[in-house]
Amino acid sequence: AGTLTAAQALTDAALGAPLWLVTQSAVTVDQDRDTARPEQAQTWGLGQVLGLEQPELWGGLVDLPADVDATALARLGAAVTGGGDEDQLAVRAEGVRARRLE
Repeated sequence: AGTLTAAQALTDAALGAPLWLVTQSAVTVDQDRDTARPEQAQTWGLGQVLGLEQPELWGGLVDLPADVDATALARLGAAVTGGGDEDQLAVRAEGVRARRLE
């Protein structure tokens, strides 16, 4: 509910700032399949809908690992300020992963 309220407030304020949602263990990447947190995945799903319905507002989604360290935080900062084309990223110990269909 808080995420939705924040998105609505940002839309109402018309600031033009991109909204990035950050989750922790919401998506699985390779070996961490058993560490997913379904309650975090709800925010990830909401973010996908916001990106489709409010593209002018949308920045993206970044999922952090279960154990967040200084490297993960640095990668998060680079992801949200980097200006790349990817809007769905998973930060993990081995690097930053983008969503792909296999």
